[in-house]
Amino acid sequence: MKKLNKLSLSLVVGSLLFTQSYALPSGGKFTHGTSGSISSSNGTMNISGSKTNSVIQWGGGFNIASGETVNFKGSGYNYLNIVYGSKSSHIDGKLEGGSNNIFLINPNGIVVGKGGSINANRVYLSTSSVSNEDMQRFANGVSDTDAIFGLGLSLSPVIAKLNGNVINLGVIEGKSDVTLIGNEVAHHDENKNVGLFISDNPISFRANLLYFILKSNYSIASGSMNYGIQKGSPVEQFVANNQVVYETNDKITSTDIDANVMNSIFNDLKFNSSVNIEDLSKFYKDGKLLTADDLASINQSMDFITALYGQTQDSNNATFANALKEVLGNSYGNLGKANQAIIKTKEILSQIPKITEQQKNIQKAYDQAVDAYNEAVKKYNAALSGVTGSNASETITALKTVLDKAYNDLKNAEANLESTTASNNSSLKSSNETLASVSIDGYKLTVNGEYLADYKTVNKPNDNNSGSNNGNDGTDSGDINNGNNNGSNNNPNDTIGQQEPDIATALLMQTTDEDPNINEDDKQASIDEASTQLSGNTCIVSDNFKAGNPCSR
Repeated sequence: MKKLNKLSLSLVVGSLLFTQSYALPSGGKFTHGTSGSISSSNGTMNISGSKTNSVIQWGGGFNIASGETVNFKGSGYNYLNIVYGSKSSHIDGKLEGGSNNIFLINPNGIVVGKGGSINANRVYLSTSSVSNEDMQRFANGVSDTDAIFGLGLSLSPVIAKLNGNVINLGVIEGKSDVTLIGNEVAHHDENKNVGLFISDNPISFRANLLYFILKSNYSIASGSMNYGIQKGSPVEQFVANNQVVYETNDKITSTDIDANVMNSIFNDLKFNSSVNIEDLSKFYKDGKLLTADDLASINQSMDFITALYGQTQDSNNATFANALKEVLGNSYGNLGKANQAIIKTKEILSQIPKITEQQKNIQKAYDQAVDAYNEAVKKYNAALSGVTGSNASETITALKTVLDKAYNDLKNAEANLESTTASNNSSLKSSNETLASVSIDGYKLTVNGEYLADYKTVNKPNDNNSGSNNGNDGTDSGDINNGNNNGSNNNPNDTIGQQEPDIATALLMQTTDEDPNINEDDKQASIDEASTQLSGNTCIVSDNFKAGNPCSR
């Protein structure tokens, strides 16, 4: 077995973990220039090839549990399925091939269970592995199929005795052809269950030992030794003579895993990729947008890797897992690195939508706080300029309380927005550092983008004794949340060069015409001594000219 090239992996989308044994097939990857889709839902898997001939590598094994179904779509298509792992394939559910030709290769063995069935135009089950060259010939077209596998009695040489067995206890129906190749082939078990074959043509077998109940439409390939002896030999005869074929496992060897195939899967992921936090559905390979077909192929490669590695970590079948590790040899370490990179990438990509949603919620809370504060300012300013009567003071006091609360809420919302934005960007930076650390040969995924806080300009409460307001539209450019101050936490009553009084002091100033916080020498000109100018809902005071006092109440 050739050494695998050092793995290089760029990961762009999440992947599936190894599925439970004897469930649906897992880790399927179209190879050798073929492509297609593999989808599963509610115990049903649909497989569709985009070409007449498809080659699929199954990193997690090929099993169909009772009650589950695998459908091979299309008409007149050829599907070659290559199984990886250390255990036999179990077909206890339904494999529906329709008018397609189904080829299933598993060196460990193949067992069609008592309730299992395979239905296709042509059914080919073998425990004899197929070379990379023959896989490519198969992918090249239908005309090569017969040369690879043979038809009827014209089969490849007898397989090695170390390979697995093929057992049919269910129903195998191949309208045009049924071919079984294994070290031992049988269609009964020690419990006297007998499988059924249905075909318009003779059934073909190639085996070192064949335990079979002969019927008229069964043909035996030369080189096989049949123990059925006579047509209609009762199953009891086999069981009584201990002529029973058992399931085999752990038959795969390093020669059954072609390094060229493995490397082609890893090379499928050897590129630098990127995605933006704004749209995780669009991935770029070396700056070019990947198509849906590109992503499907990449996903399948990742599925194959995680499924195959998952088999090596199956604690419930430690013997088989360790055997697979040995067969993989040096590539096992590389497989582990690739799997770790996939897991980390999957974790990071799954967290980004949560972080983005958090950023949106914090921004929304801040925006609502700004709206609430501006509304409170509007009502407070209106009261200052228009409320009269015996209840004016109480009204203004109540509105001042609302304004104070809105101000505090806004300050808290701004602080949360500022800290959350910084934290989210820090997490994004850390994620990219993690992706770089798990890259192989420097090929990695980069998550682009930045979380931004959208600070708003807010209105200013009217205060006729607080000095000049340097806004011309009812706002103060030095206020909190101003879009130009990058989130500074200035008091909304601040003016340039002077700290204005708080709301309570401002209210007091409205009744005393004096700021208790200002020394005698620091007092500004009174309203009567200064000219004023109205702008929006804010009174702008200027010492540059003398005029009447439109801001006085």
